[in-house]
Amino acid sequence: MPNRVGRQNGVTFASLWAAEGDHPSRSHPRLAGIPGILSAAEVIGVWEPISEDALLSLIASAEAAMQPPVRAFWERVRVRPVKWALPPWGDEGGGFWVVAVVGQECVWYNDIEDGFNVSRFEAFGRIADYWCNQSELHHCVAGYFEHFLRSIAPDGEPGRVLPSRDS
Repeated sequence: MPNRVGRQNGVTFASLWAAEGDHPSRSHPRLAGIPGILSAAEVIGVWEPISEDALLSLIASAEAAMQPPVRAFWERVRVRPVKWALPPWGDEGGGFWVVAVVGQECVWYNDIEDGFNVSRFEAFGRIADYWCNQSELHHCVAGYFEHFLRSIAPDGEPGRVLPSRDS
């Protein structure tokens, strides 16, 4: 059962939801009525979306922290930040910033939770899955890169080059 306690715009909040797929605006009854604690729905009401300039600053800092193989991967999958829909969570802020696309997945910034996530997308411009990770971009991309390598080289030899059919 995920449990989230954090700060957004100087306000302390807590949310606890029962299972993946439950709407995060549903507060757990044990947290109801605690002074100074807001539900996720109340936090969304005070949410101020991150500006593109602030996001670009986060990206620049992350790029400086990336190891060379991860940075090379990042350079091939990154896109200019663009807002994509993820109803109902992103509605108030006009969507969430997508910063990379690989196949049917995207890397996006959840500025409600202050972290980067990887999700499927249903159609270009619409994120399919809400996640509330608080990962920095370089950690998110490094983890995604490792997952990608395992998916194409399940035998644990990602550096092995397979001979071409023409050889």
